Amino acid sequence: MNSDLPLDDQPSGAGLIPVPDGAGAEMGEPFETPAATALLFLQALAEDVHEYRNALLRITTPESWDAWGDFTEAAEMVASLGGEWGIQSRGSLPEPGIAYIALMRDTPTALYVDGDVFINAAAIVSLVHRPALGGWRVHSYGADYWPPDDLPRDLA
Repeated sequence: MNSDLPLDDQPSGAGLIPVPDGAGAEMGEPFETPAATALLFLQALAEDVHEYRNALLRITTPESWDAWGDFTEAAEMVASLGGEWGIQSRGSLPEPGIAYIALMRDTPTALYVDGDVFINAAAIVSLVHRPALGGWRVHSYGADYWPPDDLPRDLA
C-alpha cells in the first residue's frame, strides 16, 4: 500500500490474475478474439513449424508473410521461454481493429489484468482485425508492440 495515495487510488495489488479453471473458453474461438488467435499461433509455433506452416500462414496477415520466412525464428523465440508460458486472456485494444496480447514466461496459464498494471511481457503478439480474411490475424510477434499506424487494415 502506498501511503501517499488516497485509499480509492490504491492499486488492487492483484495485478495479473490466473483465469479460473474451466474459464479458458471465455477467450473465445480463434479468429473471433485476439487472445484465442494469439494462443493458436503460439501453440503452432511451440509444435512443429514445418508441419503447421500452412496453418501459420492462415493465422498471420498476408502482408507479414515475407517477414516470417519459414517461422523458425518465431518458433525459437517461443522455445526460449521454456515450457511454461501464459498469455493474457484479454489484451490491450488501443484502437478499433488493433490488439496486443502479452506473453509471460514461467506462467503456465491464461491471465487477465486487474486494473492498470505494468506488464513486463516476454513477448507481444500484435494482431489486426481483418474481416475480409475472416477475423483476427497475427501481424507480428516480438519484444515490442507493432505501431498501430504500421499495421495493415481492411479498408471496407
